[in-house]
Amino acid sequence: MNKIIKVKVPQNEEEFVNLFATVIDNFREAGEDLPEYFDEPNIADDCEFEEIFTDYLQKYYECETEKRLDFLGEKDNFYLIEIK
Repeated sequence: MNKIIKVKVPQNEEEFVNLFATVIDNFREAGEDLPEYFDEPNIADDCEFEEIFTDYLQKYYECETEKRLDFLGEKDNFYLIEIK
């Protein structure tokens, strides 16, 4: 069953710095079981959303799960990610 994760687009510096943690929290709130190493402090404090998506989440899902992630785009100040 496919699932859509919505992540709020950062509107200020604080939200940008905390974007990685926000993305991970949104995935967990949607029922995704992500490893604890995603909780490491400062793991990706200065990464853009695209880097977080491709370098962390997409690679994790490719290597460690049987699921696939697709970036659907941005709508109404949210990034939309589909888990297949």
